[in-house]
Amino acid sequence: MSNLLLSSALLQLANEAAGCDEITETETVTCKIYGFRPSSLISNIAIIAGLMSAFTMPIIGAMIDYSSHRRNIGIFSAGLMILIQAIQIGIGGSTWFAMALLQAIAAFIYQVQILATYAYLPDISGIVGEKSMTNYTSIWMITQFATGLAFLLVVGIIATLVGFTSVQTGQLSQGLNVLCSGSVFFLGWRLLPNVPTLQVKPEGQSYFTAGFSKIWKTTKGINSEYGGSVRWYFLAVVFGEAGESFVMMFIRYKFIYFLFYS
Repeated sequence: MSNLLLSSALLQLANEAAGCDEITETETVTCKIYGFRPSSLISNIAIIAGLMSAFTMPIIGAMIDYSSHRRNIGIFSAGLMILIQAIQIGIGGSTWFAMALLQAIAAFIYQVQILATYAYLPDISGIVGEKSMTNYTSIWMITQFATGLAFLLVVGIIATLVGFTSVQTGQLSQGLNVLCSGSVFFLGWRLLPNVPTLQVKPEGQSYFTAGFSKIWKTTKGINSEYGGSVRWYFLAVVFGEAGESFVMMFIRYKFIYFLFYS
């Protein structure tokens, strides 16, 4: 929710920097900043973060699988993400482009955090059992959406009562985000244990080659064991989820814009 509010501020500042904050829809076609339309800013951030993730996640995944650094990677990514959120409190007319670049990096670091965190789930499931894990997962999903809604309501109430602009609302949300997320990250990674190396890295391979090699072997296994239909299904899921992410991002942005600024 905080990043969506920050996105609203970034779009507003990008439009102002391009001089097209109040022009018509047809005029927007010729209104550009740094070579692109302001309306494309958020999608460009997502594309940059996606490409960074695609080329580096196999390497980071290999480090998590073939070393004992899982917890260290989680702690480092959490700390770096909170640091970026804190820096983004300074978003403004002269800093918005740098903050947009940091947003792409933060989105990538978030994927690293998710990768390190989810690596614990199979171990937890093996310890507590399938039934307890199912209950835990449902509670976690409910908590996730409930806290997101609560955060949005708190920021919305404060911004409405004080009369904040979109930029000031973004600054407020980033400040609250640092306090909330920083506290939970600190507690969570303090409780999660160190994990020894669970898999032996293939002989003669580095972390760089081991990750991509594992993906290639998995892809070949899907083709040979399950046939073309499963292959096309997984490809459809990849493209479908990518499209769904952009659509949901657009819907959330429009909802927040209507809620705060209409």
